[in-house]
Amino acid sequence: MAFTNEDRWLAICSIPRPPRLWPLTPQTGSVRNLAPEERCFRLAADPDRNRILVNGMSGHVLLLSTSGELERSLATLGYLSLALDPAGGRAVASPYDFSPIPQRDRLFWEWDLTSGKQRVHSLAHLDDPDWMGFRDMAFAPDGSLYVAGPGNVRRLVLPDAHQGAVSIETVFEAGSTRSLLSRDGRFLLVMGSEKRGGSIVLQELFLFDLTRHESRRITTHGDSLSTAAFDPSGRVIVTGDFDGVVRSARSPEESPICCSATRGISRLSPSHRTGAGSPRRLHRRFGCGQCRTCRSHRFTRCPTTS
Repeated sequence: MAFTNEDRWLAICSIPRPPRLWPLTPQTGSVRNLAPEERCFRLAADPDRNRILVNGMSGHVLLLSTSGELERSLATLGYLSLALDPAGGRAVASPYDFSPIPQRDRLFWEWDLTSGKQRVHSLAHLDDPDWMGFRDMAFAPDGSLYVAGPGNVRRLVLPDAHQGAVSIETVFEAGSTRSLLSRDGRFLLVMGSEKRGGSIVLQELFLFDLTRHESRRITTHGDSLSTAAFDPSGRVIVTGDFDGVVRSARSPEESPICCSATRGISRLSPSHRTGAGSPRRLHRRFGCGQCRTCRSHRFTRCPTTS
């Protein structure tokens, strides 16, 4: 789901139906298909330019206007996750599958939406043998990307030079993760589970303040989450769970309870990462027993309660 067109529409991708626009008020119009012949797998929206990026189950990557006009057919690649950069006129795509992706196929595509020029970046330096791609991707205001999938949430920085490597920084680790970024880029909402897989119940919810470098665990939305979203203001969190319950609340103002790391955590060897020991034990080892799975040197504020 993505808000678009001055928040008058909600773009929906329901597998295996066509991408749709749902009006947010009766005055806006009625539900309509954006690409009637294309079965949607993933989509991303650019609300400032009224454009939708769609990956169909045919593998096509299409740039559409909210009126349904095809602006550009970018590629035919397979099943992908997508993101649009509202500041720079870029689109990006990464493979996403339900089984490990071979090293040779770990690629990241970038398009300039003005010229249509494509760049392909290698992600072969991701050495996790069970890597299944990125399920969620979003551009931050500084041009970096926050991406999530089985295993962790990461921050990527794409190279300026054609031959440069993609910089990858781990922000959060768990068996399975999903994430989304508020429109202003201040808040990162993360769902996590200790179980690994592409489509499972997510038991924990965290809110990262990227401006103040703090994180909070949210406990009022239950522990059987399937999806979450920010409203356009970025101050209201909406979640859905596997029991069919939808919850909505303003971003909490409670004290942060998820600390992260001392410097040592950012230098952990592979044997100390998820899979070789529980996150709880790792954080106790570094002197912060109340913390659970968030571990980035960017979030350094520890719990204020015992």
